[in-house]
Amino acid sequence: MDGHHADICKFSSADRDDYEQVAYNLVKLVEKAVSAEEESRQFEARHVESGARASSSKPFIVPYTDNSQFVGRDCTLAKLKCLMRPVEPDRRYLSRARAALFGLGGVGKSQIAIKYAYWLRKERPESSVFWVHASNVDRFRESFRQVAEVCKIPGYEEPKADILNLVKDWLKRGDGGEWLMIIDNADDIDMSFAQARTEDEDLSSDPQFVWAGLAQYIPDCSHGAILVTTRHERAGYDLVEERNLIEVSKMNETEASELLRKRLEGVMKEAEQLDVEVMKIMKEVQGARHPDTLKIMRTLASTYRHQGRLQEAEQLEVEVMEMTKEGLGALRPDTLTSMGNLALIYRKQRRLKKAEKLQVEVMETRKKDLGSQHPDTLTSMGDLATTYRHQGQSKEAEKLQVKVMNTRKELLGARHPDTLRTMGDLATTYRHQGRVKKAKQLEVEVMNITKKVQGARHPDTLRSMGNLAMTYRLEGRLRKAEVLQVEVMEMKKEDLGLQHPGTLTSMGDLAITYRRRGQSKEAEKLQVKVMNTRKELLGARHPDTLRTMGDLATTYRQQGQPKEAEELQVEIMEMRKEDLGPQHPDTLTSMENLAILYGSQGRSKEARSLDKDVKNLSKGAGDGSQVAGHSGEDETPDANSQDSTTPQDGEGAEEDGRDGRKRRTLVSRLLRCRKARESGVGPSSLRATKAGMRKN
Repeated sequence: MDGHHADICKFSSADRDDYEQVAYNLVKLVEKAVSAEEESRQFEARHVESGARASSSKPFIVPYTDNSQFVGRDCTLAKLKCLMRPVEPDRRYLSRARAALFGLGGVGKSQIAIKYAYWLRKERPESSVFWVHASNVDRFRESFRQVAEVCKIPGYEEPKADILNLVKDWLKRGDGGEWLMIIDNADDIDMSFAQARTEDEDLSSDPQFVWAGLAQYIPDCSHGAILVTTRHERAGYDLVEERNLIEVSKMNETEASELLRKRLEGVMKEAEQLDVEVMKIMKEVQGARHPDTLKIMRTLASTYRHQGRLQEAEQLEVEVMEMTKEGLGALRPDTLTSMGNLALIYRKQRRLKKAEKLQVEVMETRKKDLGSQHPDTLTSMGDLATTYRHQGQSKEAEKLQVKVMNTRKELLGARHPDTLRTMGDLATTYRHQGRVKKAKQLEVEVMNITKKVQGARHPDTLRSMGNLAMTYRLEGRLRKAEVLQVEVMEMKKEDLGLQHPGTLTSMGDLAITYRRRGQSKEAEKLQVKVMNTRKELLGARHPDTLRTMGDLATTYRQQGQPKEAEELQVEIMEMRKEDLGPQHPDTLTSMENLAILYGSQGRSKEARSLDKDVKNLSKGAGDGSQVAGHSGEDETPDANSQDSTTPQDGEGAEEDGRDGRKRRTLVSRLLRCRKARESGVGPSSLRATKAGMRKN
């Protein structure tokens, strides 16, 4: 990624694409480090664990836990199980079976061996399993010594015991019954197959160990089996028969994607569990109101927010805000940060009046304490402007954004990333006002400068390209929009991966453009892929998943597949009723979308009933919720927002009308049109009704 040495580790928001990219890369590095350290740690501790296992069943000396994130490799595992099975039915299961997994380092040979070991333990509990490290002489001998200790082989405690031959002979005699030995990382060919050497050539630190090659100490008997992992085909060939060699290649794209999904799920789950555990400890040790406790609570709330668990995030943020107010005062920076975070949750919940009230208070306090040009004040102004726009108050949003933009130009310069992001926000507001020409001028300027300053693949550049594509789409220049969106999507696929949220957003945006161009099959393919991926990564009830389902339902409706569209819309509506309540704006939006679908099918009675329910529920909503229109698919986050968010693809039917009033009007006029047609009303009246619909 692009970045200067002084600012590469500085990010204005945890929702920035570059932050997510760096965080993902760090997770990968940590995973590698933990994996490398784990073997060493478990090597020291495994004799305790293995001894405990041996006390209750056959010895199972495997220094690794069963990998729950193991994916794919079905063919390799099936072949391995086949090779390790005896040909004659009456012979023991592991009778003289030998197989070798060979391939480049890091392709997963050891993971396959671990998976097979745990499978065998379940299928054949009467079989012992011994894991032997063969990366060097010392580790090989230490593995044999562990076998001797766990199995209590007579003579192993003698000071001058020949451990290697002692274990080999014991295994050959069959005193311990049926066994499998996994020889891992037999990569040193000279070590494995050296000819007998003299005492002077001994590579071991133990003078009693006469080096004659690893292969000499591998038992060959009717009740034992050997599985080898190695980088070298020759090493595998010398240890097992040629027909028992299994090459392990790199994962295919499907397997790699599945592995990434499982690891990301695991990382998110572990992060949440760690936050919860730390929060409990901090509350016990330092108290619930200690600044460090409040900080970890804020972190956990952010985790919930990113998972779409907005109610849990809200509860925590309210608790943090109240305790911070009591402990530090209402005007302290930490209190204002908590208020700002809570406002952003309210905005995600579409409780826009509540969000506005908090954001106005934060902005005014910062203006008074820090001045109108302070970065935190400008951030507050930008956050409030976005909320205004979501409420349809585009003039108020424009005033704030122009002020923020001019101040940042003056203080930071016209080419500074924060300035450019504010220009992008203002362009979005212009677009919502229908001032497409002004929006396009700003977006082209932002895109060109960002490309020069940040580079063609920088997240800010890609975001500006996506915003310009939205404007082209609004103009009806769908081909130009498509070209930009394909370019953005492909670069995000390459840089971030197929399952990254930013990539999925780009795929959803492109699908809407395809649908507008009449390429509904292409739109459907993309939307199905996005929906399924979000279901896997985020769950079926996550807001982003539901929005994608709404987009797909609209595509089905336009393709003349009302049954499929209805199934999705009903599912969305029911889940939102359960999770958000019947009066939540998103629930009302789902009901309106379903009413439109019913109306288009001639099911006037059902459409009227839903429309009536929406009106009644809207009147009863008294918590500041609003059915405020914004598709949200193109929002540019404010530069330094505490939790600047870039909503995902706008739900399809929301594009038909930017707010709840327009959608309700559309339903009513659609019903009147249907009724007029059924009643035989004259063409002129019918045309007047349709003309009214087109205006909306």
